[in-house]
Amino acid sequence: MATRGFPNQIPEFNGSSWSSWVGRLQFYFEANNITDPALKRANLLTLCGEQTYDTVCALIQPSTPAAVSYDDIVAALQKHYDPRPSEVYSRARFQRRDQLEGETVSAYIAALKKLAAHCNFGTLTTTATGQEREAASSANTTMLLLGNAQPRFLKARPVPFPLRTSVEKELDKLEQQGVIEPTQHSQWATPLVVVRKKNGTIRLCGGYRSTVNLATKASSYPLPTPEEVFSILRGTSLQHIGPHPGVSAAEGERISGRITDN
Repeated sequence: MATRGFPNQIPEFNGSSWSSWVGRLQFYFEANNITDPALKRANLLTLCGEQTYDTVCALIQPSTPAAVSYDDIVAALQKHYDPRPSEVYSRARFQRRDQLEGETVSAYIAALKKLAAHCNFGTLTTTATGQEREAASSANTTMLLLGNAQPRFLKARPVPFPLRTSVEKELDKLEQQGVIEPTQHSQWATPLVVVRKKNGTIRLCGGYRSTVNLATKASSYPLPTPEEVFSILRGTSLQHIGPHPGVSAAEGERISGRITDN
């Protein structure tokens, strides 16, 4: 008598990612209209492979596969093959993940999203930490200066007396973080710009409009419009601790980005 089997059977589990394999198994059930729990269990134990079947038998002892429900078998295998890592460990891996050489931005973001799966960030979250600042500083950027560019040194702007203590503390903090470094002499210098935030703290910027911006070749890279950025970020949650990590300039280009504070 002829028998009818289910088409397009999935390959047996190879031990790499249980969550991925059991996800494909669910689509296999859906494609073949398999809804009965006993039939799901039979297909699971048949398709998973000999090694995984032996693992099932070991995990559920002293019971037998026939005495354990499909959901309980899946839960036991999930705990065995894909145990949920701690949030601390997951966040540490997330923060240490740098963009690899030759890796595209989209591939890098996909890798970060995968690492964030067990970080309990909620929606997509960007956390600016010391590790990310260190990772950002490892990528040097070279500015394209015009051939006839002449160094410009602008004197420091006076800082209001009520803000001087805050400015000194912020400069010390940025120096400790490796964002800035002191220098005694420079052909280039741009005034320090102090911006007061709504929460009472300050942000330090460089007024490069009158110095580096005039001597730098404009980039032709098409930047997204604010509307495009807001559309992409809709429904996400962005959380930053401190300023956004910057990108370090190449050694020979750092002199053009210097600021004067006194």
